[in-house]
Amino acid sequence: MKKYILIFRSSKLTSEVSKERFAVWGTWIADLLKSWSYISAEAFADDIYMATEPKKLDEVKRSDANIVGYLILRTHDMNELKKHLETCPIFDFGGTVEIRELKDLNEAS
Repeated sequence: MKKYILIFRSSKLTSEVSKERFAVWGTWIADLLKSWSYISAEAFADDIYMATEPKKLDEVKRSDANIVGYLILRTHDMNELKKHLETCPIFDFGGTVEIRELKDLNEAS
């Protein structure tokens, strides 16, 4: 099985809205747990900082491309992953999902 990270982006989804809609996300994640696909997930706080130098942090304004959270899952193939996306709550907020396959650092070349 392959591991993927799903990176959720949305300008409309804040941590406050996420709290209100937690049940919808919880149901979706529960379905992933039932299929043995779910590995982990986290939502991000609203504050965004960018390190431009080792000792310099700049606050960044929210934009249309804000990363609001991520989920790591395992699937047999991309068709199975697409099936999970059919009920993903991020699309209710006009959001998008960036999908990246994860490689084990011990096996990466």
